[in-house]
Amino acid sequence: MLRPALASAIAQTHPNLEIIFVDDGSTDESRAVAEEMTKTCERPLSVTTAPTRGVNAARIHGLAQARGEYVQWMDADDELDPRKIELQIAVLEADPAIDIAYGDWTMRLHRKDAPMRERRRHLKPATDQIRRTLSLEWYSPNIYLLRRRAADLLAVEQAWWPGRRVATDIEYFALAALLGLRFVQVPEALAVYNIWSRQQISASTPYPERAMVLKCIYARLSAFAERADVQCRLLPEHRRLLEQNWDLWLVPRGSIEQRKNRGGMVTLRHRSMDNMLDVRPREAAIIAHIESDDTARFLAHHATEVAARAPDLFADQAEMVFLLDRFRRAGLFTQVITASGDTGDLSAGGTP
Repeated sequence: MLRPALASAIAQTHPNLEIIFVDDGSTDESRAVAEEMTKTCERPLSVTTAPTRGVNAARIHGLAQARGEYVQWMDADDELDPRKIELQIAVLEADPAIDIAYGDWTMRLHRKDAPMRERRRHLKPATDQIRRTLSLEWYSPNIYLLRRRAADLLAVEQAWWPGRRVATDIEYFALAALLGLRFVQVPEALAVYNIWSRQQISASTPYPERAMVLKCIYARLSAFAERADVQCRLLPEHRRLLEQNWDLWLVPRGSIEQRKNRGGMVTLRHRSMDNMLDVRPREAAIIAHIESDDTARFLAHHATEVAARAPDLFADQAEMVFLLDRFRRAGLFTQVITASGDTGDLSAGGTP
């Protein structure tokens, strides 16, 4: 994926651009490919090696080499639309108070024995970036363009936390929101996120480990938000999101009975535990989606999956996270824990 990634950076219509390729100990001849492309590239394209291994160490090293007034983070399997950086810089130049621009993106799924599939993600402007980020409504990190001053401020806070392998972008942009950095949407500025191998970092990390990492990240974010020198204005719902549950939960098939009431409400009853909760029909549809999936996930990821399968049920992921926590506290979910306290089988129908 490296050649199209670098080619998309080289093809940017913004005229004043430098490209820094950081070799993180690659063993697949990526460095040779990048060095070969430097010979024909008409833009400044440098190849460097981070002194410490790890994706965040590579990003930290790359930023130290960069001279530009704006920063575009990009992995070796990402792609950018030719006008992406030009369009975002134009908006940032027009309003010096804005720190970070973002755009829409396409998820491109590559499989060996099937045609390539694409899904365009049209993002909505966010009036509350803290709420959006903490709800774990995930976006491809290459959609963003940062002012250098914002990237430097995040570097001081070690937003790319050394040694962190997964969920690094979630931590980075959550800290940006908590710092009060201002975001703006530029919908025509497009990027591509490729899913092409089970060896990609998120896919190759055991799911319970990802949940534990997120738990650690949110503990750090909570402590960060309480610092006296951090001027973010936390609402009660922000604190609820910071304190959300990171255990793994599922709703086994057939475990929830739904019974309509006279007032248009629906009573949910856990068949074995006899726990009950009255909800609206739309909320009952959400628990039905989770039950049909029969997979163990942390609550925010359940919300993401429901939003992908039934986007019309809730427009706001944070509201869905709050609802799922209400289901959990009512005893409608089953926690996936073994006798030893370790996470057990994740799914009756497959690993997420």
